[in-house]
Amino acid sequence: MVDTTNGGRTVCPQYAAAGSWGLDPLIHDDADDEFVELSKRQLVRIALIATEVGARFQRDGNTHDPMAWMLVPRRMFAGRPAIEACGEQAHCLRSVVVHGLGLGLDVEAEVIDALLSSNFDDDETTPDLTGMGGRNVGCVRDHCPQSAKHEFALAEDQS
Repeated sequence: MVDTTNGGRTVCPQYAAAGSWGLDPLIHDDADDEFVELSKRQLVRIALIATEVGARFQRDGNTHDPMAWMLVPRRMFAGRPAIEACGEQAHCLRSVVVHGLGLGLDVEAEVIDALLSSNFDDDETTPDLTGMGGRNVGCVRDHCPQSAKHEFALAEDQS
């Protein structure tokens, strides 16, 4: 399908509401494709949220399309789509809370921020997601196969 409102590019019809993010990912790259610069950490945050969304929708038996959730602008991300916003730590944390607790699909950011603010230590700027005194050593899941390795690295850092 050629969509003239999207610069004449081929888009997936089901993602038409996603605007510039609604490009068909299964066709070849185009010389006119917009480049987005991301750090590895930002890319991992986006992958984390994509995984969380898919897992939540499957767990909850939700018939919504997780890809569409990632591509359509959301109030919780100040009108930006998750694929764009969740590279930032604050939006990534909001999304983890929303999907981990099974909250609405577009909760007001203030509600999530209120939940997150109770997890802040006085000297830390990031919530303690690891249960290790506010130090995020790269693993936010108890079932992470690398958790023993992370705990060992943390112990070495403290000595």
